[in-house]
Parts: sequence; C-alpha cells; structure tokens
Amino acid sequence: MEVLIVQTGGTIDKCYPKNIGGYAFEFGNSYAMEICTRYTLPNYLKFHLIKPFLKDSLEISVENRFELADLLCNTQFEKILVTHGTDTMIATGQYLTTYEDQLKNKLIVITGCHNIGNFITIRSTIFLIPFSAVV
Repeated sequence: MEVLIVQTGGTIDKCYPKNIGGYAFEFGNSYAMEICTRYTLPNYLKFHLIKPFLKDSLEISVENRFELADLLCNTQFEKILVTHGTDTMIATGQYLTTYEDQLKNKLIVITGCHNIGNFITIRSTIFLIPFSAVV
C-alpha cells in the first residue's frame, strides 16, 4: 500500500532554529514521515513525501489552498495524509469540500499537532491516530 504525505507546515513540522540567536521556530524535516516510517511494518506501507509549501497555518492563503486542492485532485495516490497547522485546518478542509467530485475516490486525512516535531514523544505522535483511517 502506498501513502502520500503532504507536508504543508504547522507545528508538527517545526524545529528549533539553527541560528543560536534565533527565537522563532523554523520548518524542518517531515516528522510525519519520520514517525510513519519508524512505527509501521517494513514492506507493508510505502510512503511518498511532497512539500507544496511550508507555512504556519495562519499564513496559508487562498492560493495555497488552491495549490493543495490541485495537487490532491491530480495525484495518482488514493490515500493521503496532510500535515497542517491546527489554527486553520478546518478552513482548509472546508475549502477542499468544493472539490468533492474530484476527490470522492480518495481518502484524505488532515492532521496537526500542538507539539513541535523534534519532540518525538507520545504527545507528538498522538497526531497519527487519524492516520489509522488511511491504512
């Protein structure tokens, strides 16, 4: 089974800044990809990663949502996990309902987390509970 992980940003994809004097978090590797590959059986699931944009969800624009919808409508993958910031996750989900006909044969899970990804603990892996719907 193949699963597409779409990394759009949000807290789960943030990490500490590389600049010692930095205070704001920056986006890093896909922690969803790391967690999924770490906790699934080898050879059962194959994960693919795409990063259309990396933004705090409060900065996601209508153009970004259109880009995401276009990607989801045109990908060959039928099982998709989207990591997203929790502040506007619902707005993105509502936007995607306007593409219901094009997306009807796909299982899309949008998930987020309140802990930054490099704190890979039980609290940062809880966001994967919705992922069980994909597999």
